[in-house]
Amino acid sequence: MYEATSTDRWWKVKKSEGKVHEALKGDCSSLLTKLQYRSDQNLKYLRLYSNANIQSLQGDGYDQPDPYNDDRLVLNVCQSVVNAVTAKISTNRPRCMPLTEGGDWKLQQQAKDLGKFFDGQMYQSQVYRESRDMFRDAGIYGTGPIKFHNDWRDKDNPQIVGEARMIEDILVDPVDGKYGKPRMLHEVCNWSREVALATWPDKKVGVKAATQWRNDEGYEPGYADPITIAEGWHLPSSPTAGDGRHVIGTDTVTLVDEEWKVERFPMAFFKWLKPSIGCGWYGESLIAQILGVQIEINKILLKVSQHMHLASSFICAERGAKVVKEHLVNTPWTLLEHTGAAPTFQTVASISPEYFMQLDRLYAKAFEIAGITQLFATGLKPKGLDSGKAQREYKDTESERFMDVSQAWEELHYRDIPEILVDCAKEIDESAEGGYSVLAVGEDDTLERIAWEDVNLERDKYILQLHPTSFLPKQPAFKFQAVKEILEVSPELQPYALELLDYPDLKAKTRQITAPTRYIEKVTDRMLYAKADDLEDLYEPPDAFTEPELALTIARGKLQDARIANAPPERLDLLMRYMSEVERMQKQMQEEMMAQAAAAMQPPGMAPGMPPAPGGPAVGGDINVAPEFNMPPPPMPIPGQ
Repeated sequence: MYEATSTDRWWKVKKSEGKVHEALKGDCSSLLTKLQYRSDQNLKYLRLYSNANIQSLQGDGYDQPDPYNDDRLVLNVCQSVVNAVTAKISTNRPRCMPLTEGGDWKLQQQAKDLGKFFDGQMYQSQVYRESRDMFRDAGIYGTGPIKFHNDWRDKDNPQIVGEARMIEDILVDPVDGKYGKPRMLHEVCNWSREVALATWPDKKVGVKAATQWRNDEGYEPGYADPITIAEGWHLPSSPTAGDGRHVIGTDTVTLVDEEWKVERFPMAFFKWLKPSIGCGWYGESLIAQILGVQIEINKILLKVSQHMHLASSFICAERGAKVVKEHLVNTPWTLLEHTGAAPTFQTVASISPEYFMQLDRLYAKAFEIAGITQLFATGLKPKGLDSGKAQREYKDTESERFMDVSQAWEELHYRDIPEILVDCAKEIDESAEGGYSVLAVGEDDTLERIAWEDVNLERDKYILQLHPTSFLPKQPAFKFQAVKEILEVSPELQPYALELLDYPDLKAKTRQITAPTRYIEKVTDRMLYAKADDLEDLYEPPDAFTEPELALTIARGKLQDARIANAPPERLDLLMRYMSEVERMQKQMQEEMMAQAAAAMQPPGMAPGMPPAPGGPAVGGDINVAPEFNMPPPPMPIPGQ
């Protein structure tokens, strides 16, 4: 086996030597030995969570419990707490919203489409599904990784793939990761030989000769024919240094050897509890925090089990009493014959009630350490909290305990993962013949394909901000109170109050109410931002269902905003043309209303244009003035008469 020296690390081996895969294997083997204590720790935590005496994390050892020791936890608080926390936090799906600073109209539209691109890519890469597994693994092992890479097996349609990985396969040198920011990252895992051949068809000879060199003794590879593949990343020391490197190899061949240009790894990590500065890179797990409680619970349960097993009832009889022992049977209506004093039956308490009280306290303490209440895990509410407001305040107090964890979860989805997706999209767009695009949901809930070249903004032109995805709470009592408060602010939602209680959010009803506004927004945005060979195709005149006042208000605001952003004059002309037609339509509607009002004031049976009756309003006079006020004034009285 190739032995790496301190000066002959894999990222320093010259590509021309053709031995970089041997150096990578040597370094990874050294790290596996150095991190063996973490492997043992991960195995212990997995045993606690899965409630099985798993033999190994490699080979098929995870599926072979010890046949001579099948003891299981009677009360597995580790599994209960991890599952409860996972259900509470990982169901939240944070989204990112790119925001520009001082950008013109084109930059603002690109940032808006970039947000849609991220949403579409998140669903296409199944990020939210994989990240749930990552969150659970962080609770078990302390750190949960998710890896992104470009799948080039279909050259005509390359895809960005996101996969939750096992922290057991991720290797970080303790010295390099002492301050939490390692410069090197390694992954050693087993692949299917068939998948490796399909991924690197030009390396068939080396892949066919590769072996599964990472495997515990005593476990067979099985029928899957796996091979061990090592992957290493070395970050560049500066953006222009050119010393970053990315290598993938087996024990027989180098599969990938390329320059690594970006200053981050293609993995995002979620840690349940981040270590303090200077205490390493790996996170601390939730199971590690409640391990002591689980041990004490096990001790009490063992004591209770022993006492319950040994506990029994006794029959006391005087010495010499003639009691027929054969009559002592466990059947109803048994006749017990005796001579002398009757025997007595004694039943003693099997164990002190204090054991059960301590057991309940420890079980609740485990949930308290995790930051949630045992009531949440069972779906119950505290006694006495009957009003929705009181319960919401109680939930807010409980959620404060998860503030750090929740913020880390949100940052993972709206900052860390989108940054990696940008790197992957750039690589495909630069290499694929047709570029790269993704399907996303538009504002009108229709699918649209967004090309990366249209949203490829310079990184210093925008920032990523959290976009909330939920408004109403999930609990019925909380939702009822929230809807009640919303109706106080927005009375126009009153007709939909009962329906809102059945909806997970306000989206359905707010879309109905805001439909006129959104339609005008869509029409005006299309004139300003949509692409077309002929701008005349973008123009859509107002119709009879357009509200003129609303259309003019929105169009005026967009016109001024577009002028500030230096929009092209031809785009402004489309918008001003739209406003002119709205004003013309508004004037016509006003004239029709006046004509209808005049016709309504015309006496019955009188043809239009006929002179009014005596005492009626003069032609051209104010039709809203009563007839008696149009009569001539009475004669002035003459003094002295």
